[in-house]
Amino acid sequence: MNKQYQQGYILTIELILIITILIIGSIGGVILVRDALIKRYHTKVDNQITVVDANNTPLGIAIGFDEHQAPLIFYTDRQANATYRALIGIRDDTRSHLLRCA
Repeated sequence: MNKQYQQGYILTIELILIITILIIGSIGGVILVRDALIKRYHTKVDNQITVVDANNTPLGIAIGFDEHQAPLIFYTDRQANATYRALIGIRDDTRSHLLRCA
């Protein structure tokens, strides 16, 4: 009696089930990573405050607030002979005042 064996792979129900579970798990993992990255980006953008003047010109990104809740931004004076950087607070009543040099 000659037994003739089948050549090739036999896909069983168990193999198909395992492959399906792995593919669905991988897709779910990619979706969770994508959602976490998008949430992190939007949290960063939502917490970022940009200070603008009356003409809607951006002055800079607020790095903190002083004791009067005025936003603090970095200001660079590029028109002076030497470049100076200062940390200034922007307030509605006094426009801007020098708080401390950086």
